[in-house]
Amino acid sequence: MKKNWGFLLRFAVSLIAVVGLVYMLRGKLGEALEVVRKGLVWQWFLLALGVYAVGLGVISKRFQLILRMQGVRLDFAKSFYVSFLGLFFNLFFPSALGGDVAKVYFVYEYSGKKLGSLTGVILDRFLGFFTIVLVALAALSAYSQSFDGAKVIFQSLFGALAFLVLGVFFFSHRGFAQKF
Repeated sequence: MKKNWGFLLRFAVSLIAVVGLVYMLRGKLGEALEVVRKGLVWQWFLLALGVYAVGLGVISKRFQLILRMQGVRLDFAKSFYVSFLGLFFNLFFPSALGGDVAKVYFVYEYSGKKLGSLTGVILDRFLGFFTIVLVALAALSAYSQSFDGAKVIFQSLFGALAFLVLGVFFFSHRGFAQKF
């Protein structure tokens, strides 16, 4: 019975979102569908959808490996499903943390491990932020002569990088984390 309530809740949220979208597009829905029908190149759309699915697969595999490091066993299909649910809830909740809360909840439902689920999602968020900081450092090093404030930004990014490395170390090593 509990699973039925979860399904009904997800179905209701999806239905409300679709009805809200149709309501907001009232009077413009016909125009929007006509633009899609005439202007959409289906080959590019399907290619983009495939690339997005591959990217989500890579993120899901990373998430699965992080959870395994935390002692939470989750197969790839469930990891993909939880990652997809996290993206869904990020779209419909007012903050970017809604998807993370949903991920923690669903991983906990599958595994029964609260702390492992929570630290796995936090570590996954840290690694995502770590990647963004590395991309920003690479871009800044390539274009640092183009603007004046490059030194301050470099220092800030290296500080963020140091913080992230310590955070990843903290969440990934149980012995170190238990001391705190």
